[in-house]
Amino acid sequence: MPLITVWTQATSASGTPKHLITATTRSDVVIGSAILHHVDLRSALRGIRRVLRPDGLGLFHEPLGRNPAINLYRRLTPTDRSADEHPLTVEDLELVEATLGPARFEYFHLTSLAALPLLRTRAFAPVHERLEHVDRWLMQHMSALSSYAWVVLIRARNDKTR
Repeated sequence: MPLITVWTQATSASGTPKHLITATTRSDVVIGSAILHHVDLRSALRGIRRVLRPDGLGLFHEPLGRNPAINLYRRLTPTDRSADEHPLTVEDLELVEATLGPARFEYFHLTSLAALPLLRTRAFAPVHERLEHVDRWLMQHMSALSSYAWVVLIRARNDKTR
C-alpha cells in the first residue's frame, strides 16, 4: 500500500517519504494520504519540495490535532494509533506554506462527527449529510472554526523562488 505517490507526466512511483530523500527525478504531483503526521514533517516537506518541479502540486489528506472531542477519543483509544502519530497543528500548516509555497487548506468533518454513533443505522446517512452541510457553512462563514475540523486537504504549489 503506497504512502506517497509521485507522478511525473504519465508515470507514477510509490514509496515512503524516506524514498524522497534518494529520488533523482523531478515530479509534477506528489500525493499523500494520512502520512505526513507519521513522519518528521520538516524533513518530509524538504524532500517533497526537492522532487516537485517548479509549480508542481502537492496534495495531502491529513488529520488535524486541535478538536477536543477527537483528542479525547485518541486518548481513550491509544492502541488504535501508532507511536509516531502527530496530527497536524496550525503551526504545521504554516510550515507547509513556508517550505512549499502557496497552499490552500480545505477542512472537513466538524459537526458531522456527531453522526458517528449512528454509523451502523439507517439514520446515519441523512444525519451525516445534514451535518456536512452545517460544516460547509461553518467553514465558509466562521473560518476560525476550521482548525477544529478532523481532517484537512492540503493543496500546495512548489514555489519556484524557494
